[in-house]
Amino acid sequence: TFLQRQKKDSYHLIFLDPPYGGELLNRAIAEICRIDILAEGGIMVCESASVDVVAPVQAPYRVVKQYRYGHTDLTIITKGDA
Repeated sequence: TFLQRQKKDSYHLIFLDPPYGGELLNRAIAEICRIDILAEGGIMVCESASVDVVAPVQAPYRVVKQYRYGHTDLTIITKGDA
């Protein structure tokens, strides 16, 4: 509900750290991409358990980097070529 009230290109930085396991992270990423609230060149930082799989994103969004810290992964997603 919160995401649906936001305006297009509203945010330059988004942090996502939902409870591990399940599909909440992928649903949040998909909704952010669908309503397009990440600004051009913006960054989305997604934390997940290493066993969780972050679903692929569609252009103009792209995964820039993935880091593993023990049992935790950080996935960095951007919008555009930045």
